[in-house]
Amino acid sequence: MMKLLTDVSVPGYDTTTSSFPVKTQTKGTWGGDDHPHGSQDGYTVEEAVEKIGFGKFQIVFIVITGLVMSAEAMEMMLLSVLTPPLRCEWYLSEVEVALVSTVTFFGMGVGATLGGALADKYGRLCVTRMGTVFVIWYGLLTSIAPSFYWLIFCRCMVGMSLGFGTIGGFTLLSEYIPVKHRARMLVLMSSSWVLGSFFEIFLAAIVIPWVGWRTAVACTSVPAALSLIFLFCIPESPRYLVTHGRLVEAEQILKYMATINNSTLPVGHLIPNKKGKANITELFTGEYCVTTGVLWVMWFGVSWLTYGTLLLNSEILEKEHLCNSESDIIDITLSEVCHCQFHEFEDYVSMAVSTCGALLVIPINMILVDWIGRRRCILLDFLMVAFFYLFLNICMNKVQYTIVIFCIRIFSESCFNMCYIYTVEVYPTTTRGLGLGTGSTCARVGAMLTPFIGQVLLVHSRMSAVLVYACSAAVCGLVSLALPIETMGRQMKQSSHIEDKDR
Repeated sequence: MMKLLTDVSVPGYDTTTSSFPVKTQTKGTWGGDDHPHGSQDGYTVEEAVEKIGFGKFQIVFIVITGLVMSAEAMEMMLLSVLTPPLRCEWYLSEVEVALVSTVTFFGMGVGATLGGALADKYGRLCVTRMGTVFVIWYGLLTSIAPSFYWLIFCRCMVGMSLGFGTIGGFTLLSEYIPVKHRARMLVLMSSSWVLGSFFEIFLAAIVIPWVGWRTAVACTSVPAALSLIFLFCIPESPRYLVTHGRLVEAEQILKYMATINNSTLPVGHLIPNKKGKANITELFTGEYCVTTGVLWVMWFGVSWLTYGTLLLNSEILEKEHLCNSESDIIDITLSEVCHCQFHEFEDYVSMAVSTCGALLVIPINMILVDWIGRRRCILLDFLMVAFFYLFLNICMNKVQYTIVIFCIRIFSESCFNMCYIYTVEVYPTTTRGLGLGTGSTCARVGAMLTPFIGQVLLVHSRMSAVLVYACSAAVCGLVSLALPIETMGRQMKQSSHIEDKDR
């Protein structure tokens, strides 16, 4: 793949001028934008992707983007395992501990919107590479942070870089997969996030007790460096290239895809698409007005719940806020006075087990997403999160507690994945990155605020914190009913000027 754009050529094209003859679409046709059945003058990028089908090319793409997402998941899971050693080294208060997570999510919010806009303007691959470079750089700087405020700055920049990489990578992958396989493959991609989180817990359990948190932070940057190498072996999205008039490059990539998958392109030449550029006002025009508003609420809620669960789980395990004996309570009081209590090995096991819960729901979602649709899956996930959160107010031992958190993680991670899938499917190519970016920014706002519930309010009232999360999940589930468009079986649109026929 590394020689893709240099070795593959398209007969009949003048590569010196980057042009080729394209006939003007006759009046009365679809203009080569979203027509599902082809055109007398050639084919659209959507038709090409569908004709080529799913094969080795997409599998390689999934593996590489999966590695990128795993590296990003490790950086996010670091927030949970890093709390005890930071509290011990700098004697941090609860608010200061929450601030570490808040600034990271603030950076992700800024990076997601900016990255989404840049991905629509300069390309998905460029933004993903840039984000990964900065994740590595600021991740390493975190490991040598001389003070708490230096660490705060570095984590904010890591968050911003993650916002770039997540948006670009997920959008890029979604635009290469045919309609029939898209949802199931994007659901499967969530396993890479789970595996990255699991590996970070394993890394922390081994490294932090032996050589400290700084080495663990430095080691977390290694998978990101590895993923960066592979990012230079994959091509840009043909959908993006067509939207920006770069037809020669797009057709070269499509031809290469067909060769790798032992398939063929449709007859004719690639049809140019109406050019467009990212404009946030398009997210609030016509059919997208209600959709955008509802999605922003859902993105806020799903991130608020998912990261809230991670932080709440870490806090409860660290401070043993379960059904403890009298001696345990005395030990907890002493540890809180001196602001220091590390995770024990059993705590890492509990976090690992609950994290693996997201793997269990993947095969279920791969069936449900193309059976009952995206909207019903989102509703079901939110309601199940609310249901299992209520169990956290019941007195239970560590095993029972781990099972409940396991169930919450199953449905919260599932809902997060569904929000990604629905967002990239509902918006056209011209604003897909911006739509995903603004949604992700709303998610980071939720993640910025959730530490003050999962870490601060929890100390004062566990019941209040749990009820806040349970009610939030129920409200988000009800709001999702207002989504006007079901994207199941719907082709990805190139631009928003074509009226939607698939409601």
